[in-house]
Amino acid sequence: PEIARINFNNLETSGEILARFVGNVAFSMNTSIVGILFSLSLTLLNTLFPVDASREGTFDKVENVVQTLWFHLQTDQRKRSTDQILPKMLETLEKILEKIESGKSTDDEFMKKTG
Repeated sequence: PEIARINFNNLETSGEILARFVGNVAFSMNTSIVGILFSLSLTLLNTLFPVDASREGTFDKVENVVQTLWFHLQTDQRKRSTDQILPKMLETLEKILEKIESGKSTDDEFMKKTG
């Protein structure tokens, strides 16, 4: 809309408006170039350091937690059958999931209560 205020009959007085318009266009172009460079740099970083390794590490940690949970449940209740152990394990995992979803960390006291 600033460019709409240009008086083409008197361009000498419209010089300031044109200068601001060109300055705004230059700023827009510069920010676009910076955005493209930032996008390219993040793409390069994601290529060099993929998140697959950290995802696999997280899966390994979760697997270790489930194995440890299974071990503790089974050793505490040796006389019970697997049919009795699995519901307890499922209940414990659901409590942990609820704790994680509520945004609270799983501390030792919570683990003692559930296990």
